[in-house]
Amino acid sequence: MTKTFLVSGARGFIGAALVRRLAGMPETQVVALARSRPESPGDHNVHWVESSLENLESSHWRSGGWTTFDAVIHLAAFTPKSAATRDSAQEIIAANIIGLQALLTSFPSPPGRFIFSSTLDVYSRAAFDHVVNERSPVGPAGLYGLSKLLGEGLVEAYSRSTGTECVTLRLGHIYGPGEERYAKLVPETIRRVLANQPPRIVGDGSEQRDLLYIDDAAEALARSCTAALNGTRIINIARGESHSILEVVETIATAAGYRGAPERLPQPADSYSTLFDTSLMKRVLGDWTFVPLTEGLTRQITQFRGV
Repeated sequence: MTKTFLVSGARGFIGAALVRRLAGMPETQVVALARSRPESPGDHNVHWVESSLENLESSHWRSGGWTTFDAVIHLAAFTPKSAATRDSAQEIIAANIIGLQALLTSFPSPPGRFIFSSTLDVYSRAAFDHVVNERSPVGPAGLYGLSKLLGEGLVEAYSRSTGTECVTLRLGHIYGPGEERYAKLVPETIRRVLANQPPRIVGDGSEQRDLLYIDDAAEALARSCTAALNGTRIINIARGESHSILEVVETIATAAGYRGAPERLPQPADSYSTLFDTSLMKRVLGDWTFVPLTEGLTRQITQFRGV
């Protein structure tokens, strides 16, 4: 029997990868929600719906003949592209709170499962003094993280009132092709070395980062549509293997053929490492072979060169 999965934010960095992954699954129909459809819609198994979250109504689904969904994967959000936009109140409130509520109330009938994409930014800074698991203390440092924590609460309330099975996936550091709009460690380093500029390292580069390749993030999301949750409400989505920032930067430089020394910047007072316990993710979603860091970074460098 064909299952119908709805992906919101279907043209975003993670959403586009997830749509490709779901479209390749047998007996699966994908409804892709975005503000605009791509010029080349691609797979015939993907049905595009054009709308912002805030303007959603049940007619958007009824017009396509969708009265319910087997699973909804909610990725659409205002996601800061840099630290300077993590407190952009107007955009964050509109998309991450009002938009989420509009989506939840737009369904003609409750979906079988609702998968909410959250973030590691919901955790407190104190949580990162240890290996982070799903029981680590929350306490967002910025408005973006706070909006996601509120979103988790809205989804829990929706689950209680409708009976829909809901799960929150707190996504870690995702990297890979399609990330070029972000001012984060990996894309910023790639941009600099490809421009023959020295990569930048904060402090001594010993801070650790858990980096998960985009295809592995899409795999986790796809599995969450059908996995037996057995009451699990929150899952951290991460690699479960961390590397120092210095190692990441050196790997990028080597793969790109850059031979110069890095530029050293002062260590900020709020620096921290990310180390995740992924045992719950593996227990619920299963295990698979992750893309190695060097291979993932090389793929991303190749994509940057083609932009």
